[in-house]
Amino acid sequence: MATAGNCDASRIADAVGKPVSDETAEGWRRQSGARTIRIVRPGMMVTADLRPDRLTVDVDAAGLATRVVCG
Repeated sequence: MATAGNCDASRIADAVGKPVSDETAEGWRRQSGARTIRIVRPGMMVTADLRPDRLTVDVDAAGLATRVVCG
């Protein structure tokens, strides 16, 4: 398990294509070592700030993860 704040999205690369729920997202956050998580849904406005301790999960209209990255 990673230390909180040292995000490594490669640890959860298999999340892409899976349904996103509050529980799965929190599990991915812990597995990646991120301090925080941001779920980005279609049409959602997001800030452009880069935070290396944050896991960002992009979600499609069907509720499936399309991308997981740190930042």
